[in-house]
Amino acid sequence: MSERKYLILSVKHSPGWDAAALWWGASRSGYYSALEAAGRYTEAEAKEICFGTRGDAVAVLETDAIKLASSVVEYNGDLKNLAKIGATK
Repeated sequence: MSERKYLILSVKHSPGWDAAALWWGASRSGYYSALEAAGRYTEAEAKEICFGTRGDAVAVLETDAIKLASSVVEYNGDLKNLAKIGATK
C-alpha cells in the first residue's frame, strides 16, 4: 500500500474565496492554481511545512483536494453556509 500524499494549500497567498486556491509546488517551489502542478508531500513533510507557516498553509489529502477542485462552490461569507452550486438536496 502506497503512502497517502498531501497537497499544501497556501492560505496566505490564495487571493480569497472568490478566486482560485494556490497550492505549494513540488519541493516547495512557488505557488500554483492547477492541481497538476502542485507538489505532493508525505504526511511528515506536510506536518513540517504547515507547522513552520504558523497557520498560513493547510495540508489537504490529495484525494480530498481533487474532490474539492472538481466542485464549484458558492461562498456568502459564512463558513456554515458554504454550499456546492448545483448540489441536489
